[in-house]
Amino acid sequence: SKLGIRASSTCTVNFDNVKVPAENLIGEEGRGYKIAIEILNEGHVGIGAQMVGLAQGAFDRALAYTHDREQLAKPIAKFQGLQFQMAQVATEIEAARLM
Repeated sequence: SKLGIRASSTCTVNFDNVKVPAENLIGEEGRGYKIAIEILNEGHVGIGAQMVGLAQGAFDRALAYTHDREQLAKPIAKFQGLQFQMAQVATEIEAARLM
């Protein structure tokens, strides 16, 4: 099952016993895996940025909820233990943003 960005279209592609004419090769023969991995590594930067945005959005919604939700006649945002947890998450998101 797919986690994260479900709007991106992905699927498994298998190439078994495929013959590619020499004029259609990209790069050197036998280096296709290395080329593919290099391309995927470059894509990881964009994926990381998307995940930081996703984390920030989730944090913003959770923070708003802590001000709306009440326990013992006051918003749970007033509880120090929850404040520590929210501060930790905010710090981790900011650290990820700066990477």
